[in-house]
Amino acid sequence: MKKMHFRRKTIVFFSIILAFTVSLGFAPEGVNGIFVTSVQAAENMSLTVEGVQPGDMTYTFEKRPAIEASFRMGNEDMDMSSIRIIVDGNEVTEFSEIEFEKPAKEARVHYMPREDLSYGEHDVEIYISDNDGNVFDYSWFFVVDKDLESAFDFYFGNPHCHTSFSDGQGIPSEAYGFAYEQGLDFLVVTDHSDMFEGDEYDPEEKEYKASPDSEWTRTGEMIDDFNSSHDDFLAMRGFEMTFPHLGHLNAFNTENYVEAYTMTTLSEFYEWSENQPGAIVQFCHPKWPDTSFDSLKYDKDADRVINMIEVANGRRPYGYSRMEEYYFKALDKGWHVGAANVQDNHGRNWGETDNLTVYIGESLSEEDFCDAYRLRRVYATETKTLKMTFKGNGHWMGSVLQLEPDESLEMDIAVEDEENPISSISLISNGGKVIASREINDTAGEWHPAVMADECDRWYVVKVVHSDGSIGFSSPIFTTGIDSTGGNSRFEDLENHWAKWEIEYMASRGFVNGVGEGCFMANDRISRAQFIAILVRMAGLTADEGNEIDFVDVPENAWYGEAVKTAVSLGIANGIDESRFAPDSFITREQMAKMIERLMIIMDMGTDINGNEVEEMLDDIVDSSEISYWAMKPVASMIQADIMKGRSDGRFDPMGNATRGESVVVLYRVLQKQMLRSVSK
Repeated sequence: MKKMHFRRKTIVFFSIILAFTVSLGFAPEGVNGIFVTSVQAAENMSLTVEGVQPGDMTYTFEKRPAIEASFRMGNEDMDMSSIRIIVDGNEVTEFSEIEFEKPAKEARVHYMPREDLSYGEHDVEIYISDNDGNVFDYSWFFVVDKDLESAFDFYFGNPHCHTSFSDGQGIPSEAYGFAYEQGLDFLVVTDHSDMFEGDEYDPEEKEYKASPDSEWTRTGEMIDDFNSSHDDFLAMRGFEMTFPHLGHLNAFNTENYVEAYTMTTLSEFYEWSENQPGAIVQFCHPKWPDTSFDSLKYDKDADRVINMIEVANGRRPYGYSRMEEYYFKALDKGWHVGAANVQDNHGRNWGETDNLTVYIGESLSEEDFCDAYRLRRVYATETKTLKMTFKGNGHWMGSVLQLEPDESLEMDIAVEDEENPISSISLISNGGKVIASREINDTAGEWHPAVMADECDRWYVVKVVHSDGSIGFSSPIFTTGIDSTGGNSRFEDLENHWAKWEIEYMASRGFVNGVGEGCFMANDRISRAQFIAILVRMAGLTADEGNEIDFVDVPENAWYGEAVKTAVSLGIANGIDESRFAPDSFITREQMAKMIERLMIIMDMGTDINGNEVEEMLDDIVDSSEISYWAMKPVASMIQADIMKGRSDGRFDPMGNATRGESVVVLYRVLQKQMLRSVSK
């Protein structure tokens, strides 16, 4: 299974340098729905691809979507007769439109399926040669999505457990029977593959093939027996690939298996998994060890087959560990993975506790389980009764959506748990940041937030919090975008900085710049002029022409002059006296709070806070007595709105200078609230 890659085939072997234009965090996607990438080969040979439709990995409800892409050669002419278009293994060149401009350096291919495509994944390959016979190929895949508007149900189960066929207790048939008695809908036995006995090793493929009477074979036979007598339960098998230091992975829906003593690298396992028809892989307990999967290093090809990650593992509350931070880290790295909660049983207690994984599908069957897992139509729960639906523009959780600039992502979230009341639901996005929340305080609730598309790749996850402290996580909805950083940080000094993601995002929108030589200096103090310039630029403000602004320390040709004039004319900022603005003075945190409060009022986002609420907001601030009288309400308003927070030691530090990183994060939070609010209206 290959995708989004190039090969240049020649008789003489050249050193090929791949130079992709990629987007922040995820695999290469598009601008305005257009993907742009290029490959640069030896001797200055190159090919650029753009206008890919449907975009790589994206979902569409269209059963006959237009399939197209444009190509542009560098210094070579194309051999137009060489172009071939392959869809799902079938050549469709003769049914396609091919346009090119002379000199023959640009071409566009367009294919409209003559019949409805089936639901699920579809592969596209396009081959093109130059006049010297060098062959380039470009490939991607997309998903024709099924709505499941009414014909679906929730199936609760455990996709990770063990028996005596590895390091657990009992045999698989006992596990299925016990889980059935616990009320589960499905159980997947995933014994450690390095402990299986009785199968034949194929050294060429580095895999084990099932032999009669082996433990792998017997598990399959027990599954057949149990499923034949229980139409209201699904028994399945998989195996746990147990790398001692690289991390563990569960593989489902494979005929054969591999183990870590004969296949010793992640890259080998990834490649093996990609070549198993219909295989599904899940990252297991990613915090054990903390550097599992090469610290979740992104692999573009493996991203297609690795569909899930465990957000919690163990038998709650015994030996149970939540790991959602690794879920968010994987998403930030670019992985398209959904959320699973597993019990990882090693005793005779399969399905005994309440933490489970739920798939949403049309039936209780292995086909529907694999379909839901592959498309990430799955969520993690710590109760056996949570029902959750999460859609974006009509597409289920797990979908990858290609949005136009300024198109909104309209979300529909519904939660219900008759046994465990729900306190709140939150929407979490890149960097693990909560961008919006809603109180429920009931056994059911709905929420319909919306956000605007922007230039960055995004993911959105719903978190459910129950009144007893139990939690649940949806699989993400992904949106594609573009960022000129090519998937790497544009600022070398932001590695591991707490504000890295917000700074990168604001820079991608053109709101902030670095200080030269690839640095941002996030911990440096920020001047009043610098802060005002970013604020005005982000909010798109223009000056009130009726007000004349004249400060002796703001030269007419100063780079920040127009921004200061705008902010002062709109009442966002004041001078330190009638004639001076002090543009080079460092802004204090309470001054920043006051300016943001005024900005939010102008943006019709002002917080309505009374005197009692001001006191309440400031009660927990250790140094609240140091806040200037004029700044008390602005500071309290910013805390109430989750725009500003105290420092780690409980102080607000009102007289302390704001840093460049802090100021960008504060403005980012304002922007996100404005986007959510304007679209939701």
